[in-house]
Amino acid sequence: MLMIALLACTTTAVVGEGVNTEGDPSPEETGAETGEIIEDPEPETVWEDYEGSRTYVATTDWGGCEESTEDEGEELLEGEEYDQIKAACPDCEHIFENDPVESSVCYGIIPLSRSWRSVDLNDEGTGGELSFYLEDEGVITAWTSVEVSFDKSLMPFEYEFELYGYPVIVTGEMVFEVEIAE
Repeated sequence: MLMIALLACTTTAVVGEGVNTEGDPSPEETGAETGEIIEDPEPETVWEDYEGSRTYVATTDWGGCEESTEDEGEELLEGEEYDQIKAACPDCEHIFENDPVESSVCYGIIPLSRSWRSVDLNDEGTGGELSFYLEDEGVITAWTSVEVSFDKSLMPFEYEFELYGYPVIVTGEMVFEVEIAE
């Protein structure tokens, strides 16, 4: 009887069967042999262009208006506009030409035209100063700047200006593509 109990408790290895490890990373790739932890690469912002939006809110004597529009921007790396903005903001890392999809909002009261934006990021790259520029008789000048946050993809902003003596509040965002380096 003891013999039957011993036979019941033994295990036999089966050669040729087991876990399929094909396609699994090697110990060198995972850092298992060295104890090193290999982290995934950080996502990087693609600065060449952005898509965005702006919402305008204005209250006047004859009523109010709230209207949104889309934006498209392309990074400038050279040219007359780039040179003028770089002279005004030598620390700015990125300069964009912004083309609104609409020519005006709020029943045509608020005109929209080509404009420029510059970004001066903080050392961590998590925020900084976003400046807006307009052209007046061939000269590009900054007309407002705001502090912004940035998460490598989304840069929301808000600013206010007066038009015909009425305050206009603008909220918007610039959305950048993000890629992971290989």
